[in-house]
Amino acid sequence: MVNNREQLTPYVIDSLKRYNSINDIHEILPQCTYEMTKSIMKNNSELCDSFMNMIEYITTRVLLVTTIESMSYDSQRHLSNFIKRNDLSIPFSYYVPDNITNKVVYKINFNCIYEPLCLTTNHLYIQMGSDSTLMMGKTSLLPYIFTDKRKQSLSTNVSDVIYRNSCIDVLFSKVRSASLKQQTPAPTVSYAIFDVHGQVTEETNLLLIKSTQLYASVQLLYITQDDFPASSSNENNDKDDFLSRTMNYSSASSSIISTVVVIFDKNYDNEMKTEQLINLFKEHYAKYKWPNIYWTTAPPLNSGSLQGVSEFKRKCRARRLLQQFSNIFDAIHSKAQEQQQIPFRSCFSIQLMFFPLTGDQHIDYQRLKKNHIKFETENQLHELFGKLSDHTDNLKIVTPISYYQSELNHIKKKLNDMSTTSEVRDQLTKSLLKLRDEKRKNSELNVYHQFMISLINNCTYMDLLITEVYLEIWRTKYVPNLKDERERAKEEKNEHLKMLHKQQDLVLHNGNNHEDVNELKLLNEKIDKIKKQLIEIDNKLANVDLTIGLMCDELFALYEYYSSDAPPSSKILDFRLVFDTLAKNIANLVYKGFAIHVLRHRPLIFHSCLMELTIKQLHKAHSDGPLVVLTVVGEQSSAKSSLLNATFGSNFRVSSGRCTIGIYLGKIGNRFSLISTSIFSKSSETHEVERFMESNLTVPKSTATLKTFAC
Repeated sequence: MVNNREQLTPYVIDSLKRYNSINDIHEILPQCTYEMTKSIMKNNSELCDSFMNMIEYITTRVLLVTTIESMSYDSQRHLSNFIKRNDLSIPFSYYVPDNITNKVVYKINFNCIYEPLCLTTNHLYIQMGSDSTLMMGKTSLLPYIFTDKRKQSLSTNVSDVIYRNSCIDVLFSKVRSASLKQQTPAPTVSYAIFDVHGQVTEETNLLLIKSTQLYASVQLLYITQDDFPASSSNENNDKDDFLSRTMNYSSASSSIISTVVVIFDKNYDNEMKTEQLINLFKEHYAKYKWPNIYWTTAPPLNSGSLQGVSEFKRKCRARRLLQQFSNIFDAIHSKAQEQQQIPFRSCFSIQLMFFPLTGDQHIDYQRLKKNHIKFETENQLHELFGKLSDHTDNLKIVTPISYYQSELNHIKKKLNDMSTTSEVRDQLTKSLLKLRDEKRKNSELNVYHQFMISLINNCTYMDLLITEVYLEIWRTKYVPNLKDERERAKEEKNEHLKMLHKQQDLVLHNGNNHEDVNELKLLNEKIDKIKKQLIEIDNKLANVDLTIGLMCDELFALYEYYSSDAPPSSKILDFRLVFDTLAKNIANLVYKGFAIHVLRHRPLIFHSCLMELTIKQLHKAHSDGPLVVLTVVGEQSSAKSSLLNATFGSNFRVSSGRCTIGIYLGKIGNRFSLISTSIFSKSSETHEVERFMESNLTVPKSTATLKTFAC
């Protein structure tokens, strides 16, 4: 840990993947006695002394920074999402040693926020304070503003305070807005929080703060009574006045950004004095006519100020802080909706603003304008999906081959049912012929196929992330309402089932009374109607559940179509070469957390020559360790995907009844582990998949297989 940072990295990553938030490492560190450490370090006293002297300074943030700096450029991007999922702060800027000058230098690492903020609908929140607010508890106030934040999520440890000065952390939160009283439940507003620790200085973070402020929806500025200007008549004091200087940073967007000025007040418990202090600052700064500004106070939250404060006072302060920040943010959200503010879109906008500023620090910031960049991939996605909605046949349009194949297999399955009457069989046969004809007409290469092939073969991983985020935003237009509708229908069905059972007992008790029997019949008809309604809602949910995984499944079906059914005139030029490249790239994506659906569609199918090519490429993609196959078998909705996500840091979509097998490839220590998850208990499909996996993955003396059962 002291000399070789790579040895520490796997432990930190493993803790994050298991959602332990590095707490497990902090549990172990206090157990490191001098004798134990000396034994591990082979009696190297100097090394042991160094470790024992620094162990108390190993905080969560120090561990994260050390891990980031020991990782490759690509791996740093993936780490940020794991940090976010553990509800920890992502180090955006930090100090690192310069091996040439043997000094500590300030580093801004945009790579750490690319993945969670490449494309986003979050509002940007930034907070900073004057020099007089050092060690007053700015970060500690965040849980009173964003109530979903835990103390453990924040970088507030006193041990590494000197290593945090002027650094910026990024974390994420949601605030429930009560501003629209007519909406039930109250809507939530998502925030990306930029937390500036310590001082604002020209040598470190000033230009980054300027670049970030331009896109902020809300900024919190912390001051104390010491920041009140000494002379109100001197107009040249602005340079030394933290509040007026900081407000000028954001003058380009002052009509939109909301500013909350928080005055740390030692007399916070005396509300009359607090009000007088606020009025003092308000009156002095009234001449600037700043729009959208809110004033409030807060008690210092550093350990020194909290000594001697009774438990009763602490509870009163907490309740008051929660209420005052809730009122302020309700007002902010209400005004933001009136102004129809554009949320912060991408961290690339900040980066695009930051680099010109570093080249010309004397640029007139007041003339700078926001640059809400749009990506080429985003433009293509808007062209493809902007015309789709919950009223269009999305599966038929986006994934036609998979759609028609599933419909055909569904009818074939019904035809194989021995109990089907001849009349029904005739209708099914006609439907089968009609669908086959439709499939021939609509199974050509379309723009969605071309986009997905180009995305995987020619575009960057960032383009893939942008696509994933875009589709998620598109789905949220329809999925929440449909899920609410489904829940209401389920509740109605359960209520009618209770009524049905009571009515059945009544019929048995009254001896088939005519009125009771009619009521029973009506209840059965009502329940059947609700069941049909639930099926329709599920079909609507499937229709809007457009994901990268679904479109990738379509490529597997497309390969089969070109290999067998497609007429020669419709084939892609050199299609085998295109799909060979596709197989290699999908295999590489698996190592980055992309899950392949082995068992897919309804009815379930699994065979695919393209999938066979892809799985064979897994050995070639990274050959420095053996593949370990782990198959989890269990009943439907028995939390198998959640188990794998929590245990191995997998990225399976958690959604009951999806009926898919996913394959995820992740690194465990020095071994690569290939994990497949089965959504059904042992069935014919599962047996076939296992035989397929064994025939394509088994390598003598290098592949281990482990099977577990979930109940």
